Amino acid sequence: LNPFYLFNEALSGEDFDWSGFEWIDFTDAEHSVVSYMRKGSTKVLVCVHNFTPEYHSEYWINLKNLKKIREVFNTDRINYGGSNKLNNEDLRITPDGFSIALAPLATMIFEPVFTCS
Repeated sequence: LNPFYLFNEALSGEDFDWSGFEWIDFTDAEHSVVSYMRKGSTKVLVCVHNFTPEYHSEYWINLKNLKKIREVFNTDRINYGGSNKLNNEDLRITPDGFSIALAPLATMIFEPVFTCS
């Protein structure tokens, strides 16, 4: 995680400025999941944290104006000791958000591309 953090200015830059952070959802207490965006000058990252050992094959993230999105980091990879529940390139996207395979006890980071609106 440290090299990923250091080489992604959306995570490592402007840590003390609220303009680099935006909540997506912090209210899913039932599933113990939080999601938010980290914003840098050239890139936005979507971070999703699952704090339970439960796997959800289709977990919905509300995020409008999304053109495409791809997973760029997942702590559930085999090389990190996880169960390898990864998200491939064909994530389901609608005008209101996207659906992911929510890995158990994991942090997943996605790189979104937004439509112009």
